[in-house]
Amino acid sequence: VIITTQSTSNVGVGNTTPGHKLDVTGRIKASKGVQVGEETSTTANAASEGTIRYRGAISVGSKTVSVVEMCMQVSGTPTYAWKIIYQTAGWV
Repeated sequence: VIITTQSTSNVGVGNTTPGHKLDVTGRIKASKGVQVGEETSTTANAASEGTIRYRGAISVGSKTVSVVEMCMQVSGTPTYAWKIIYQTAGWV
């Protein structure tokens, strides 16, 4: 097991050069769940690809729903976009 702390306060698990506050090499398992703070950035790019974010309550059509989105590459293009993968009304 490799756990690294840098002067930047970044912590690495399984790597010695963490680039983020918590940088894990490999899969993460949580027995009680994981909470992610509300993410409001509208920027979708290669650096965000695969990121899942909770948007909280937003308007979708005439309804207000809680939404989970994932940053994905638009098929066949160099463009990235945030896509709704779940909303309180069910899977999209």
